[in-house]
Order: sequence, then structure tokens, then C-alpha cells
Amino acid sequence: MFCYPFARFNSQKCFHSFWFSILSSMERLPQELGQEVAAQLADNDITTVHTFLMLSQEMVMSTLQMKLGSWLRIQRLQQEFRESGILSETTSASLNNSDQNLLDPSIDKDAVIKVLESSSECQKLLRGKLAEGATLLKKEKHKINRTLCDHFFANEINAGRSITSATKRKLAQSIITAFDCLACNSEEKPAEAEFFWEHNGQTTGEHTGFIHFWVRNKQAQAPPTVRKKRKSFVNLSREVSEAVDELMELDETADFTTVEQLMESTFHYRDGLRNRKVQCNELLTQFPHFIFYEGQLIHYEFEMMFPDKEATRLFSTIVPLCLVLNQFYDEIASVGVKALLKIMAELTHQGNVRKSNPSNLPPLEDFASVFVRWKQDPEDEMEGSEVPFIFCDTVAFAEGAYFVVLEKGAIACGTDFFIALDLLLKAMKVLNISVPSKAKKTVDFFLCFCLQNS
Repeated sequence: MFCYPFARFNSQKCFHSFWFSILSSMERLPQELGQEVAAQLADNDITTVHTFLMLSQEMVMSTLQMKLGSWLRIQRLQQEFRESGILSETTSASLNNSDQNLLDPSIDKDAVIKVLESSSECQKLLRGKLAEGATLLKKEKHKINRTLCDHFFANEINAGRSITSATKRKLAQSIITAFDCLACNSEEKPAEAEFFWEHNGQTTGEHTGFIHFWVRNKQAQAPPTVRKKRKSFVNLSREVSEAVDELMELDETADFTTVEQLMESTFHYRDGLRNRKVQCNELLTQFPHFIFYEGQLIHYEFEMMFPDKEATRLFSTIVPLCLVLNQFYDEIASVGVKALLKIMAELTHQGNVRKSNPSNLPPLEDFASVFVRWKQDPEDEMEGSEVPFIFCDTVAFAEGAYFVVLEKGAIACGTDFFIALDLLLKAMKVLNISVPSKAKKTVDFFLCFCLQNS
């Protein structure tokens, strides 16, 4: 039996009424599920609404050896209990901590192996790649993650209870302890990072990893009475959730048309994330497709975000006007870069002279570096950056191949600077990138110019 704080109930009558509703609900089991199923549940100490709601398909069909029809009736009755509000906000809150503590001990290496062994979907992986210690495809890792999260967390989330960071981390660590071939090989990340990484290695901020994304998506599908308590989560339909899951299993080799259709069907989900100020790193972790296909999906996403903008207004159309501004920058070969720096100098009332230069770049390169950077050494390679910029693969101030460098990779843009600048500005909006203070006025100018009629 669980204890509930008496102070939360207004009167003894309310307390009795509450318990009567709980008992009456459990008395429905023989009528709804049949005497035999109800008796089997009672024999296994499933005697309260709370323990009844914790039942999963795996428990019912594998542990209790019941048939599919029994599970379907149990699932329907669970849904009725949740939507009826039998477990009030008070009840859920009082159970939350104790239930979470009960959940943790059930997650370990042996439990992970047992769950996967009982899953027909994972049998081939267990006998094949996992047994051999071979590298798994992304979609195969998602299959493992989905199977384990369904088992350990689905009923907790549907009952309105939170899954703590510690619990997510414990499952992630148990997974790689059971199968070391699933561990992350990067020295900068913990071994379990691909499945769960708290704050993405920072002191604060969004979490990342397959488990975190599964939990967040599942919370958005919880019953209406539960979702009301989770207003920060985007409300996902089952179709959108399945599309998000499918996208996360596709890499850069996937058919572009398929990815494009899935990205279109999940647009409102990402828009909800942007409205919640989700950071660029998480968006790219969950949707790395933006970096694939030469950045085409960034252009499409931008069009969906601003459907009424005037498509023909490009920065290149005002370059002649920009070039007559006072700043010269004759050493820069690209007229596009030259025009960009002239506008930046005009809007910020500064040129290329800096009092301090922590990057140790020459003054003009340092001034331009907020938007454009050139190769400093023939051996230099592009690395991801929290602050996005355009990289030119040649010596300073010359023209060459341009790349838009983002936190998770770089996108090739050919030798046309205007294409690179257009992609960079759109990426800032699409990926919720915080614009550096030195570039803010210039970016605002470009976006106002491009979105004038939106």
C-alpha cells in the first residue's frame, strides 16, 4: 500500500471518495478482462490502479505468458483509467519520487540483455552483430533503443511520471556495459554519449542521445490529462512521432525525396522546438539531415518558416550600392565579401582595427572572421564550430571554394560566395543559432531585406 498526504484532501469525505474510486476501478477487472486474467494479475500482486498502469506488453505477454487479446484489453482499460483522471495530480506527484526509486534497480546489464532476448525484432542483432561485436547501423541502434525504452519507460510516461536524467544515464550505461560495441569511441565524450549525454557535455542546456529524444517524443504522445501538465512539450501525433523516428534512422545515403517528405511532415514539430528555444546542437543531433544534400533542406525549411517572403530579393542585387560605401578593402578579391564588410563597418561604426585580438589574426582577418575565415595553414582542416561562419579554402582574401561551417559539420557551397552567405543566414534562423553580438546588426539588416514582405 502507498501512503498519501492527508493534508492534500479537503475533508475525510473527499478522502473516502478518492479511495472508493480507486477500489471501484480495480473491481472492474474481472468484468473487463475476464476472471482468469484478473485472477492471474492478483496472484502477481497487481492489485492497485498504480501497479496495473505499470504493466507493459512485454510484462503481460512474456513474463505473465498471456495472449495478445488479453494485453489489448488491458491496454484499453489502462487508457480509460488515465483519461478518467483517477490518478489525480496529487497522486501522481506523491508517487513520482518513490516510483522513480523503484525503477532504477530494475535497469542493469542483465535486464537489458533479457529485454532484447525477448524481442523478436532484436533476435537477429543479438545472434549477429552484437554477438560479433560489430558496428551497428544507426537504424539498428534505434531499434535497440526503442525496444528498451518501450519496456522500461512507456508506462511511466503514460502515467504522467518523469524519467530523471540519472535513470536515462543508467539505461545508457547499462546498454554499453552489455554490448561494448555500442560505446562511443570519441575521447571527448562519455562511452554512453550516443544513447544519453547530459547537457551535451556542458554545465547546463539540452540533453542529447537516443534515449532522451525517445522520452521527449513519447511525453508529447501521452494522454491529454497528462499532457496538460507538460505544456513545455510539443504535442505529437502518432504519425508525426513515427516520422521523427524514421528520420532518425536515415543517414546521408538515404533517398533525398524520402527524407524531404519526412522533413516536411515533421516541420511543425521542429517549429515547436524552435519556439522553445531549443539549441542548434540538439536540432542537428536529432536532424543531421540539414547538413546532408548540400544544405538543400535548410533552404526548404526556411521557405516553410517564411512562406510569404519575396523570393527574388538577394544580397547580390544590392552589391553595387554597397561597394560605394566609404570603406575600401581593396585587398579582398571577392566583391561579395568586400560588400559584406562595408555594410558591417557602416552598421557597427568600426573598421578592421581592434583593441584586442585574442585570435591572433591580422586586423582585417579578425574583423571579417565573424562571417568569413580563410585557411591559415596549408594543413588546416575545417572543424565544427558553435559560432557558424563561412570558410574559404584558400589563402587570406583570395577567392576559392566556400563552406558553411556549423556545429556538427560543414556544407560545401562551391565557389560562389553569395550562395554560401545565403545558406549561412538561413541556417541561423532554421537552426536557432545565436548570432554573435558583432554580427547582429548586419544579420538583422540582411534578414529584414530578404523577408521584407513576409
